[in-house]
Amino acid sequence: MAKDLPGTLRAVAQIGYRNVEAAGFHGLSAADFRAACDAAGLKIISAHMGLPAEDKMADFLRDLRTLGVAFVCIGMPGDLRQQGAEGYRTHAKNCERAAYILRKEGVTLCYHNHSFEFVKFDGKYGLDILYETAAADSLQAQFDIYWIQHGNENPAAYITKWKSRCKLVHLKDMLGDEKRSFAEVGKGIIDWPAVFKAAARIKPAWYIVEQDICAGPSIDSARLSFESLKKWGYA
Repeated sequence: MAKDLPGTLRAVAQIGYRNVEAAGFHGLSAADFRAACDAAGLKIISAHMGLPAEDKMADFLRDLRTLGVAFVCIGMPGDLRQQGAEGYRTHAKNCERAAYILRKEGVTLCYHNHSFEFVKFDGKYGLDILYETAAADSLQAQFDIYWIQHGNENPAAYITKWKSRCKLVHLKDMLGDEKRSFAEVGKGIIDWPAVFKAAARIKPAWYIVEQDICAGPSIDSARLSFESLKKWGYA
């Protein structure tokens, strides 16, 4: 993307992907990024962005309207992460306030997990505290299968536990090495039949391929993951 954004988007479309999630605009305005995706035949279905300060909310909403997304996905601010259980409760309340505004725009707010949320506070995962505090109509989930596994939880069981929140699912695999390296979907140790069996009962809006680090060219990783999903009937 840094070297050739239009060419990369075209390559993604040529693999067979028809939809993408935006994670930043790579130096472009929201309008120009949307135009580049449109030119490649790719629809932007969600955007991974941080919640803005109150005085930046108007710009944030304008960008979401420009992208035309139905979902916006966020993580946990570092300062709140350091506050333990209370940080998760504070973030949940911040999410509820933002979600009230986003719902008026027809946009659903989702939380994207990593593995640090699987630290327990008084016997409860931070992620559980977040979802227990925030109302379901305010905060949905973008469950990342790799990071649930990395947090030493069972991905299929965990998304089933929070089935009422499971709107989006990030698909990426894990190698069985000491580093628990990132891998293309279907090339690692994650029990994908169990994940998809659980997800079939939940019916998330989208499965989204993601890979944080690739051993080779990232476009090759995107292709390998797509081939696995196509073989299994999910692409």
